[in-house]
Amino acid sequence: MEKIYVHTFKAAAQLSKAVPRTTDEAQYNVAWPVACALVHRDVGLEQVIEESLDDLRVLDMMKRLEFEVDPALEAQFPARRLAWVEIWLKDGRRLKSDVYAAAGEHTDRVDLSWIEEKFRLRTAPILAPERQEEILRMLETGLDCSVRDVVSLLNNM
Repeated sequence: MEKIYVHTFKAAAQLSKAVPRTTDEAQYNVAWPVACALVHRDVGLEQVIEESLDDLRVLDMMKRLEFEVDPALEAQFPARRLAWVEIWLKDGRRLKSDVYAAAGEHTDRVDLSWIEEKFRLRTAPILAPERQEEILRMLETGLDCSVRDVVSLLNNM
């Protein structure tokens, strides 16, 4: 990939594009997660922990990113947070994506199975499947559990 143009709304295009030094900086950055998605096809815990912030492939990809405000997408913000991507390949070809919104927006009407699947995916690097199921069971059936009980269970992982 020679250059990647991300066309989006103004508030997104104005987010930090600096090389992150901390996990918080990685999460409140627009370039880091886009570069991670292009390099690793994912943006999860493994991509935002501080040990990963020196990933040379991601850092190189960040240099190829440009963020541009698309007036049509800006007009739909904040009701919809949209983007599309244009990739210029080294051989001169240009690839364009459709317009997308990130999954899980408040208007998506996500169901319990979607939430559970995301929980399993995002906690897989740090929780064994049996621990994941234990937490899910507690959250699904333990409506009388206190927040302190849930936090205690999580802290003892």
